[in-house]
Amino acid sequence: MTRDTASSSALARLAPAVVVAVVVTASHIGSLANGLTLDARALVLGNPALREATWANVRTILTSDYWSPMATNGLYRPVTTLSFLANWALLGNAGRPLGYHVVNLLLHLCCALAALALFRRLGLATAAAVVATLLFAVHPVTTEVVANVAGRADLLAALGVLCGLLCQARARAARGGARMAWETGLVAAAVLGMFAKENAVVLLPLLIVWEALSPSAAEWRARARGPALAAGVAAVMLAARWWVRAQGYPPESSPLDNPILEAGLWEGRATALGVLAQQAGTLVWPAVLRADY
Repeated sequence: MTRDTASSSALARLAPAVVVAVVVTASHIGSLANGLTLDARALVLGNPALREATWANVRTILTSDYWSPMATNGLYRPVTTLSFLANWALLGNAGRPLGYHVVNLLLHLCCALAALALFRRLGLATAAAVVATLLFAVHPVTTEVVANVAGRADLLAALGVLCGLLCQARARAARGGARMAWETGLVAAAVLGMFAKENAVVLLPLLIVWEALSPSAAEWRARARGPALAAGVAAVMLAARWWVRAQGYPPESSPLDNPILEAGLWEGRATALGVLAQQAGTLVWPAVLRADY
C-alpha cells in the first residue's frame, strides 16, 4: 500500500467522526451563551465543596447527598459533582458558566462518537451508522441536557451506558489480555455512568438482553461475564448510596418535587405511567420542550 493510499484510507475512516463532530458542534454551540440556571445554581454555585480541589472536599463529595448541603433527597451522584469540582477548581471556571457549558458540549460529542462506534460495531454500514448517530445527536430532547449545566448527570450516565455496551462488544471479540482490558473498560464505564446518575443501571438489563439474544455466544459463562460485571458495579453503587443515607442524610420527601407522594396507590402509579407515556411521545414528536417536567 502506497503512502497516498494509506492516507486516503485513514481519511475515509475519520470522515464519519468528523461529520458527526461538525454537526454536533454546530447544532449545540448556541448553548455556550447560557448561564448557570435552574438546578445548576444550587448544585454549582451553592456547593462550597467545589471551591478547592482538596482531599477533604473530594471526601465530602463522596460521602454526601447530591444536593448537600442545600438539601437531601436520597440521590447519590458523586461523579457528577466531581465533574463540577473539576470545572470550578481544576479548570478555573469558578462561577463563570462558559466552561461548564463547554464540558457539557464535549460530553455530548463523546456520547455521539461512542454511539457511532457502537453502531459500526453492530454491523451497520457507514452511511447508516452516521445517519443513526446524527438522529441521536441532534434530536431536540438533547437540548435539555446539553444546554442546562444540571444535565451533566444525564450526559455522564449516557456516556457510561454507551461505552459499556461498546466495551462489551469489543470484549466478546477479544481473547486473553485484550479481553480483560475491554472488560476493565466495561467496569470503568459502568462506574462512570452509575455513579453519575442512577438511571445508568439500565446498562445491566441491556447487557442481559444483548447476550440472551446473541446467536454467537453459545457458552453461558461467556455470555454472563459482562452482565455480572455491571451487576457488581450496580451493587457497589447501591451499597454506597445506602451508606451515605445512613450517615445522617435522610431524604426529604417533598410533594413539590414528587406530587405522586400525595396520591393514592393506584392513582400514583397511573400518573407515573402517564408521565412515561408523555416522555415517550416527546421522543417521537418533540414539538414542545420544557425546562422542568
